[in-house]
Amino acid sequence: MSNRRFSVLRLLFLALIVLFGHSLFAQQFRISVSGIQVTCSYPDGRPVAFYSDPTLSDVGNTTQRGITLNPNVLSTMSAHLKLFWVGHECGHAHIPTSKEMDADCWSAKTGVSQGWFDASDADELGKEMAQNPGDSSHPPGPERVANVRACMQQASGLDS
Repeated sequence: MSNRRFSVLRLLFLALIVLFGHSLFAQQFRISVSGIQVTCSYPDGRPVAFYSDPTLSDVGNTTQRGITLNPNVLSTMSAHLKLFWVGHECGHAHIPTSKEMDADCWSAKTGVSQGWFDASDADELGKEMAQNPGDSSHPPGPERVANVRACMQQASGLDS
């Protein structure tokens, strides 16, 4: 390989690091969320990779390559809401679904069954989401929180 071609590849690699940070290259299959070890899996049992990207415009997103989380957004939340939103992204991968309400429900049910999400946490989520108008892919916050509460009742066996 010529020196010029090597230099161009090296510049491209450096540009990718500058543009995407280390999240493009660093993956983990287990993360700690407020001291709780979290793993996620795809429906076939393969582990989901976690990436960190402080420039992400939301708490997280899930793609075929894994879950990317924004540590700056997560750092503003209580431990239980951090777990809920990480669980939400895990739901996208595990079900798999692009539907926000389904991912919310999966996280709420998982949180109830594992003991890290309860009614007071849903109240806190309600306050966080109260003014969220939603967008083309996310229903309004109050609608999502009502769905979360219904899912929690299902997980507790209290639905009628």
